[in-house]
Amino acid sequence: KDKRPPDLEKKSLHLAGRLLEMCGHSQKGEGETLALRQLESGAALQKMQEIMQLQGSANAKVDSDALTVGAKTYRVFAERSGVIRGVDSTAITDIARACGAPFEKLSGVHIHARYGQRVTKGVQLYTLYAASDERLRLGKKVAETRSIFDIH
Repeated sequence: KDKRPPDLEKKSLHLAGRLLEMCGHSQKGEGETLALRQLESGAALQKMQEIMQLQGSANAKVDSDALTVGAKTYRVFAERSGVIRGVDSTAITDIARACGAPFEKLSGVHIHARYGQRVTKGVQLYTLYAASDERLRLGKKVAETRSIFDIH
């Protein structure tokens, strides 16, 4: 995909590269290059789809561009200007679960901002998606008590 977030890709390639090296699938220092080749060739996607199918997924050929999101949404905006110095992945998980993910397939959190990004007060940081008003209310409640971004 052309629109994949470069910071997430870099981190994922680094982790995958280390695993490939630790498991003996590549020489030390060459794992990240191998992981990048697998990603660019589509082999990584194919392997993920195989794993999903083996785990019983009814739709192992899912494509991120074809995903449908919940009808209920709530947008969260920066309360102040600054640079994003931290991202709390646990907060993201807690908020997404409150919205119904992963069991309610239309639910979750779409992150619009990135680590290191300069933001101004009022810019959209993320969007909550839920299939019902109640789930959206729960997600908003958690989002009010858990901060995803550390902005300085």
